[in-house]
Amino acid sequence: MPVQDAEDEYDSGRCSPKLLTIDELEEGTLIYQPEEDMKRLEYQRQSLKKTGQVQKVGCMIRSD
Repeated sequence: MPVQDAEDEYDSGRCSPKLLTIDELEEGTLIYQPEEDMKRLEYQRQSLKKTGQVQKVGCMIRSD
């Protein structure tokens, strides 16, 4: 199932997301560890408060 279809079903309340293995992810899928994601989110919040703009932070991208 393509990611967008899964997101649409989740948003409509018809299902809970299934845990995927790394091999089931589409190429180019962004992968964040929860701790890294919280740090990135906090950095972006602070950046937004100071500059009014969100600064992008590096991430891992799955590619074959």
